Amino acid sequence: MGDRLNHTPGRREQSTPVKKNKMETLEPAVLHASNVKGKQPNERYS
Repeated sequence: MGDRLNHTPGRREQSTPVKKNKMETLEPAVLHASNVKGKQPNERYS
């Protein structure tokens, strides 16, 4: 039972950082894509 109790919080702790890492990875990708899309029209206007 001790192992099961330790495994449950351990998995939850691992899931949280993994989700945070995915969010951090997605955020810069989305921001970069937005910047690229925003720069293309600006370059055309320039």
